[in-house]
Amino acid sequence: MILVVYGQQKSASTYLAHLARAVCESSGVPQEALRKRVLTGPLERHRVFWRDNHLFNVTKVADRLKPGENLSIKTHAEFQPRYTEALGRPDVRVLISYRHPGDAALSAFEAGERARREADKNKPFFSAIHSHRGGIDVMARLLERATIPWLKSAMGVPFSYEQITRETQSVLDVLCDLVNCRREALEANDALQALLSGERRVYNFNKGVSGRYKEMFSLADQAYLEERCGKFMRFCEGELPVASL
Repeated sequence: MILVVYGQQKSASTYLAHLARAVCESSGVPQEALRKRVLTGPLERHRVFWRDNHLFNVTKVADRLKPGENLSIKTHAEFQPRYTEALGRPDVRVLISYRHPGDAALSAFEAGERARREADKNKPFFSAIHSHRGGIDVMARLLERATIPWLKSAMGVPFSYEQITRETQSVLDVLCDLVNCRREALEANDALQALLSGERRVYNFNKGVSGRYKEMFSLADQAYLEERCGKFMRFCEGELPVASL
């Protein structure tokens, strides 16, 4: 089984990817060794992150897995209709993380501030965001091009930011069912337990406070957020079904 973790930026997608990797490990499949075996040749460049169009190669990787082997991969790729064929097989499952656009836009802006302050040249995406409104524009584009199409494709299992960060055990239950992993095995996974307890940090991730954008954004920027992302806001708040996005 391959777990493809797609995430809206700043939606705890990295944390979800770590959870998926830990569950795959707990099922008895060391991920690094498996990656070295199945991601060879042209596929070697996908060992860390899968970009647009790379997902068409998932079928090649799935064919290299032995029965009972599970592999997790992470992507921010925009959805393409042709993924229906590449990813629509029973041994490939997509996980989708999403977040309220106000909180995601604020988090993206603050990531940009940190990157500029620390002169971190490895984060040009966030460094280019210089205002709250800039964060809103970036998030609106990401939702339109990637997150909403992934959600509307009905190809994946969706998880909200709140589910991933506040109801983590329920997320782990879903992942265990997908890869046929015993719950007891999770308790014996020291890396996972350190992650859940907070003793182990996840790169570029901190559990944020939902709704903080209301305190930080001006009324004008909140109105702009509603203008650009109103439907998705209501979806996140449970007022609209995904089909209405």
